[in-house]
Amino acid sequence: MRNVECGDDVIRPGTHGRVRTPIGLWLPFTITAVEPGRTWHWRVAGLAATGHRLEPVDEHHTRVAFEVPAWGFPYAIVCRASLRNLDRIANEVPAA
Repeated sequence: MRNVECGDDVIRPGTHGRVRTPIGLWLPFTITAVEPGRTWHWRVAGLAATGHRLEPVDEHHTRVAFEVPAWGFPYAIVCRASLRNLDRIANEVPAA
């Protein structure tokens, strides 16, 4: 996603807005489930989309995971690239 428009500062079930795809198409989204600090799921353009999960590993490390619905298997390629980018960004930031 290239951009997000949403009126809420913190997501919760029912939060809605729109996201801009890499090809410039804007799609509506709705957050369907949230476990604060751990997981969230959403629907994009009315379809169940990826779930997002944080799993504490130890005091200094967290595992990030995407849950991809069966119909979105090809999207797993995009998720993998996103995880690589998150890893790169996380490793560029000096530890506090």
